[in-house]
Amino acid sequence: MSVFIGSKVETVRLMAQPEQIFQQMSIRIFNKRQQIINDMIDKQVSFRDKDNRYRTGICKNIEGRHARINEGGRDVIINLDSILF
Repeated sequence: MSVFIGSKVETVRLMAQPEQIFQQMSIRIFNKRQQIINDMIDKQVSFRDKDNRYRTGICKNIEGRHARINEGGRDVIINLDSILF
């Protein structure tokens, strides 16, 4: 899965205000990440466990770089990079 986060910027504006353009892009990245997180909550996700086995569960929340997944009535905490998108 990939996500497009881009914008077209006037050359003059980029040359004159690079910090402002960078700040706007950072906000877009944060907003897109938050949208992805919101879309994952209460949805079934697949992930790899510590033994590299594939498992599924319901994503309950995401904090920082970790997700809490309910799998068969118990919660497991996994790194976000273990989720299969």
